[in-house]
This record gives sequence, structure tokens and C-alpha cells, in this order.
Amino acid sequence: MATLSSAVVPTLEPTTTTADFSLRLAGGGTCHGRVEVFYEGTWGTVCGDIWGLQHAGVVCQQLGCGSAFMAPRNARFGPGSGQIWLDDVRCSGTESRLSECEHLSWGYHNCVHGDDASVVCSSDWWAIPTFDPTTLPSKRPFHVPCLCPGTHKTIKPQRPWANNSLHL
Repeated sequence: MATLSSAVVPTLEPTTTTADFSLRLAGGGTCHGRVEVFYEGTWGTVCGDIWGLQHAGVVCQQLGCGSAFMAPRNARFGPGSGQIWLDDVRCSGTESRLSECEHLSWGYHNCVHGDDASVVCSSDWWAIPTFDPTTLPSKRPFHVPCLCPGTHKTIKPQRPWANNSLHL
């Protein structure tokens, strides 16, 4: 495994100068999970330390999963193992494939698998974790943001509490 040191500081290079690579999502489902790439015969992860919606959007589009709904970092779908192939991936959001984004040289990183990048694509927006309001220690009213596609509303539980209903 190559890691960054003070003696060797690779520069960003466009991946268009290398062969295209395969992409998959692990630890989740078809359109949500940890981002993994296949390079030199080995699957490896992508570091998520600068991962954002523009990066996730490229992955979702490449996989035919719509647009990016979320770009979780910190191994949201579990840490990978083995090689960390890509770090400091830089996508503008206009690329059609992750291989068109710039990144550090293959295998150079300053990450651990706890930093692995993930995506939740719009076709799997339902994969967002939910909660049960009856598990809260208090029965006082509360508000939580609703991560519903196309809206930014607040969910407010209505009384009586026994019916566990949430209304937008």
C-alpha cells in the first residue's frame, strides 16, 4: 500500500491518461453503497476526505442510478478492506465517468478505510436511515429534516403519540 510521505508528494493527474476502470457499490445495494474501483486486477476503495455531491453524481450517472441524493463519507456503508486506490478525487460534476475526474496517482493516499466514500443515488433515496419516534426518551414534540427528493420540509409527529404517525 502506498501512502503519502513528506518525501513523495504526487501531483493530481487526470485519469483520462490511463485506461478506464470498473466501478461498483459495496455494502449497500444496486444504487447505494461504498464506492469501489477495479484497477490492476484488484478491487479497492476511494477515499472520501473531499467527497461531495458532485463526485457522487458522477458515480450515480455512470451506474445508471439517476442523480446523487447523498454523498456520505466516513465509511457510511462499512469500511472496505485491502487497497485504497483513489484519494483527492476531483470531479466538477460534468464528467460522465469517474475515470474522467482528477485524482492523486493510483494507490497514493493519506486515508484509512474509515474514510471510504459512499453514494446514495436518487433511485435509492429510500435507503436513508429512518427512525422510530417511540424510541426517543421523551414524548415531547420535535422536528427532524425530511430528506425527501425535491423538497426540504420538516417532519413533525402529531398527537396522539400512540399511533406513531409522522405528518409533513
